[in-house]
Amino acid sequence: MIQKKNGYLKVDKVDHDFVRTQVLQKITFSIKAGEVCALVGPSGCGKTTLLHLCNGLLDLQDGVIQNTFQNTASMFQQPRLLPWKTCLDNMTLGLKARGFKKQERNNKALKLASLVGLQLSDLEKFPHQLSGGMQSRVALARVLLLEPDLLLLDEPFSALDIGLKTELYLLLLEQQTQRNLAVLMITHDLMEAVRLCDTILLMNSQPGRIAARFNLTRSTSLRDDAWVYQTTAELLQQTVVRKSFELPVVTNSSPVDLRSCEWSCEC
Repeated sequence: MIQKKNGYLKVDKVDHDFVRTQVLQKITFSIKAGEVCALVGPSGCGKTTLLHLCNGLLDLQDGVIQNTFQNTASMFQQPRLLPWKTCLDNMTLGLKARGFKKQERNNKALKLASLVGLQLSDLEKFPHQLSGGMQSRVALARVLLLEPDLLLLDEPFSALDIGLKTELYLLLLEQQTQRNLAVLMITHDLMEAVRLCDTILLMNSQPGRIAARFNLTRSTSLRDDAWVYQTTAELLQQTVVRKSFELPVVTNSSPVDLRSCEWSCEC
């Protein structure tokens, strides 16, 4: 039985500049253990910059970021596997950095491998011998081996086909539920956010700021394809969403009655 942990990430009035350009303006939100939150918005709105501030890869300039989680791990858009190491060695790289002995880290990796769809023969291969989807499984296993309580995802599924995405969505949600993980993810794909997240933070650009917060109330285990498609379509009718992505504003559609929907908007 995996012990569930508590904690929170709080971002309060964060600003960030690159030279003379303001990238982020008064960003405020929080995430608790067990919550999945997506940052959604157009390219260049500062999503990756914000994620890097949360994981400490950039120095905070203005505002406050409080992270009481004990263990934060990141997964990026590319698997970033070392080509000269086997998949097993890539999976256990973080454990090696933490001082785990080889036998112990390999035992942990073998227990997790099957849960993410990796066979023993896959672990003996080098990254170039695996498909992109299998490489993504190795990258996911690498971060899960660190037993994080906060997982930061920077579009890790964007380059995968729909079948592989669906498989990895299920793997991620299963591990997230079992471990009570908090997840902060970046995505351009509104449907992906609807499928995976409890909260969607919609960002505008120039400078990057939060334009709206959408709270989805249906459990992820009950979100079938029909519900995901319908909810995504409803969100795409919202003026704030269309303006964020510079889509033509819909003027002839019927307004959505939020009382009958399983999401709400804080604009």
